[in-house]
This record gives sequence, C-alpha cells and structure tokens, in this order.
Amino acid sequence: MFVGVPSSVGLGWAFSEERFMKKLWWLSFGKLRASWGKSGQKFQEPYLALGVMEESNIFNGSLGLIPQSMANKRLTWEESDQYDVGLDLQLLDYRLKFKLDYYYKYSSKLLMQSYLPGNVFLATSMWDNASAISNEGIEFEAQYDIIRKKNWNWSVGLNLSHNKNMLRKTYNGEDLNDKVLGRPVYGIYTFKDEGIVQKEEDIPMYPNASGKLTPLYFQSVNNPLRVGGRKIKDQNFDGVIDDKDLYYAGSTLPAVYGGLNSHLEWKGLSLDVLFSYTIGRKVMNMYKNSAFTFTKDFGVIMNYFHANDFWTPDNRGAKYPSLEFADKDYIGQFDGNVDSNIENISFLRLKQLVIGYQFPKTWLKGTFIKDANIYLSGENLFLITNYSGVDPEVINPYTGKDDGTQYPLNRKVTLGLNLKF
Repeated sequence: MFVGVPSSVGLGWAFSEERFMKKLWWLSFGKLRASWGKSGQKFQEPYLALGVMEESNIFNGSLGLIPQSMANKRLTWEESDQYDVGLDLQLLDYRLKFKLDYYYKYSSKLLMQSYLPGNVFLATSMWDNASAISNEGIEFEAQYDIIRKKNWNWSVGLNLSHNKNMLRKTYNGEDLNDKVLGRPVYGIYTFKDEGIVQKEEDIPMYPNASGKLTPLYFQSVNNPLRVGGRKIKDQNFDGVIDDKDLYYAGSTLPAVYGGLNSHLEWKGLSLDVLFSYTIGRKVMNMYKNSAFTFTKDFGVIMNYFHANDFWTPDNRGAKYPSLEFADKDYIGQFDGNVDSNIENISFLRLKQLVIGYQFPKTWLKGTFIKDANIYLSGENLFLITNYSGVDPEVINPYTGKDDGTQYPLNRKVTLGLNLKF
C-alpha cells in the first residue's frame, strides 16, 4: 500500500508595511495570502487493502468462510489538494476588520466499490481508489468595533459562506444511482409531478410484449394510472414508474449561509447575541403535503383536510389525487416524493443569547472567591422563515427531504453561576 507524504506551502505579503502605503491613514493592516497543501486520509476501516473474509453457511450446511471483499494491493490513501487565496484588511485604527477567502479542494483516489466482471471467488466488487470530488467556495468575515471605551464596548460581526461541490469521477465514468457526474454530490432526487389526470386521453399508453397498449403503471401492472391519479413523468419511457424515474431536481446546498453576532459590555454587564441564517436552499416538505402516511390498510392523518382536498369527478380542481390511490405502491401519489413539494427557503434563527454580570472585585474582598459571574442564556429562542414545515434547520442535508421524522431544535434556557476560587 502506497502512502503519500503530506506537504504544503504558503506565501504572504503584508502590503500595508510598504512605504507607498503609508499615506493611507485609514489602513491599519493589509495582507494578501496564498497557500497550497496536499494531505492524505487513511482508511476508516482496517484491512481494506488485504481483503476480508466473512462467515457463511454454504458448505453442505456447515459454517464456512467466503470473501467479504477482494484484496487490492494497489489501494492507497485518499488524497486532497487544496488551494487558498485570502485578503486581510484592518481599517480605522483596527476598528473595522475584513477577511475574504477563496478555496478550491480536489479530493481524489476516494474509496469506492468497483464492480468486478462475473463472479470472482463469490465476490462481485472490491474497494478501489476510483472516485473524485471537488469543493469550491468563498468565505467572508467582517467585524466592527462600534464603541471602544474603558467601561463600554460594543462590537458586531458578520460572516457568510458559499460552497459548491461536484462529483468529478466514478469507477466506470458513469453516473451512480444517487449521484450524477458534474453535479453536486448532495442533491434532491425525486419524481416529476405532471399534475392530476382529468381525462382518459391524458394517460400515457405503452405497448406490452404482445403489442397490446397498456396504461402507465406504478411498480406493478396491477397498479395502473387512472383518471384522478397524479401523473408522474416516465423519465426513461419504459411504461413503469419506479426508482429509475428519479431525476436531479437541484442541489441541497444553500446559496449563502452564515451568522451574525454582537458583543456588548457596560461596566460589569455583558450581552452576547448570535444569529444563524441560510438563504436560498432547496428542500422538500414531504410530510405536510403528502396528506397521509399510508399503509395498505390504514393511514395516519398528518394534517386536517377538508372534503374538497381530494379529487373526485365533481371536484376536479382538488389539490390531492383521488383516495383510490391511497396505497404505498403508488409512488408519488401521497408519499410527498414529487418535485411540486420543493421549496426555496431561507431562515434567520436566534441561536444564542447570553446576559451576564461580573461581580466587582470589591464585593469579593475578604472571601475565598476570586471571581464570580452570573448569567442567563437562551438557545433557539425564535425562528423567522418562509418554510411551510416545522424547522428547516433539521432537514437532511444530503437529500434535502423533510419526511417528518426529525424533531425541531429544542428551545433551551439556562441560569448559571460561575465561581473561581
């Protein structure tokens, strides 16, 4: 097994120290930075390069061993190359500070299961350094000291980030089931909603093996699309709606995310406030608009629904399909897994608020206490969002789908006392 040697190099230019910059009275400090680094990531599981055996009851009913994974002596550590360019600025007697960074990281030789031709010693795949992913982004920070006095200080800060990643390489140069080459690694893969079928002529028909025209069906020919059902786009035109009809509907990464902070001190009192925010993130609210979480026999009502919400011959403008499709084998009908449930959301949350008081040293004279501080803190105190669901921050960051299984973040209030002896 080959192991690469980590290496890095960095350059910096403090241009504010140059003679020709001295005339800029408002510039306290300025620096340009650039760096490159290469590192390796060792295997998270041991013996991957050597191959692993597992128990299997296949030899005439007696317990035996078969290969769990094939050995690969050419297996190496995963490698990453990262490039960074940055700018630091401090202005007005260091009162106003800016920091801007651009980075690009290319991770190669990532471990992936490569499929073997045929069946080699009962194994059909092996670990190989077969994939690559890139990450690129911008990070910005700003800090401003509004008030700087002996007994009164107030500073505010802002940071924002933008990141995008791409799947660059796979073991066979083809897309994976849940990832597409040249697109973000984490994306929303769902079904295309083409609306509720209002008449027979709108039902797609396909010839079967004997040449007879049959309607588009879901999973099984016993589940055909009928009037009143949600029409799902047959992406591969094979006449059946299944997982092969999932399509990439957008990245789960937000356009911008970051935080806002404020720190205020007045004599012994202090106030710290921290907000977090996200702008322009695609998510799917699957549970609210799915109407029911159905089993074949009975479903659990997730919301209150009026009689006119479901399609009937007398209510063709309904939002939801006919209850005749209330079966889990009918993909996209009531499971919420359709692109019409995608929302472009943003939110602002008060993550933390802390009020504290530092007792004067004169109060502690003659005691064994050197320092004392009392504080009251709150977490997740409020949320402002355009999301139709409960809490956008707990949605699965990899799939972007809110299936209602995650609890919203807890609101927490703490009263505490710190003593130093």
